[in-house]
Amino acid sequence: MLGEFYADFAKLIEKAEKLEELTHYAGSGSRPAMDGGHEGDDDGLVDLDELDDDDSDYDDEGQYIQAVRSNGNGSDDAPWSSSDWIRRFSGPPPEGSVRYGQPKTSTPPSNLPLLPTSFLSRVVASRGGQLTKLRLHGIGLSLDQLGVITQHCRSLQDLVIQIWEDDLPRLAALLCQLPRLETLHILASASSETSLGEREIQWIAQVCTDANRERRQLKPTPQTVEGSGLHQIGFRNRVWLIERSFEQEESSRVHNVSRNDSSDEEPIRVTLKRWDPAAGTFPEVLLVVKS
Repeated sequence: MLGEFYADFAKLIEKAEKLEELTHYAGSGSRPAMDGGHEGDDDGLVDLDELDDDDSDYDDEGQYIQAVRSNGNGSDDAPWSSSDWIRRFSGPPPEGSVRYGQPKTSTPPSNLPLLPTSFLSRVVASRGGQLTKLRLHGIGLSLDQLGVITQHCRSLQDLVIQIWEDDLPRLAALLCQLPRLETLHILASASSETSLGEREIQWIAQVCTDANRERRQLKPTPQTVEGSGLHQIGFRNRVWLIERSFEQEESSRVHNVSRNDSSDEEPIRVTLKRWDPAAGTFPEVLLVVKS
């Protein structure tokens, strides 16, 4: 029954030629999808556990280190692949964070409906390039599936996802590949292993900011996509506004990594400001957040 629903839903999306915004809620009484969200092993994603420590540009304390690194094929001018971005912007969460050094889980909560990978594949193949908003409420998404989204939905500006895996470095490394992302909200059920504190949220925002800064310094290509960066980020029922400032200390200046030797850009420091209900605004995503 669930398989028939997603097959029909995929057909509907494939016929919606001008579709730019897609919101999907778990239905009442939904049950986990049979494929568990892991259909297909050949997804072209990088297993961070297989990477050497030197493959990351984040040190042991989670601080970003910019360094000149050529593309995997040896060319500094070649466009980066998803694997290149994951390798460059993966690293340990900041020391002292609530999940630092904690074990990961690979089993979703038994009561969490899961998004079938076959459905997701059809969505991104037919409409991924034109989607600007994707909101998945109450439906579990694996990090492999998030990788499919970040590879194919490059125009996303608004993203809501429900994650059940506890792998902060990979989560951040995947999210930073969305160049136009402005609003991000991460949902997680109480029975999920996913737990993000303000320090982890700030780190995700910093990784995305670092990646955007890197993109601005790369040689432009016809595929280059730029955005204004994350403005708002949330976890469960908490929302933060993102503020940026240039680091002023000369010692903090980072060597230019531009592949076309363009002017240097000072490092950008990210800070978070808790959403203030008294400000008179109400984040739209909180209208449906329950936990």
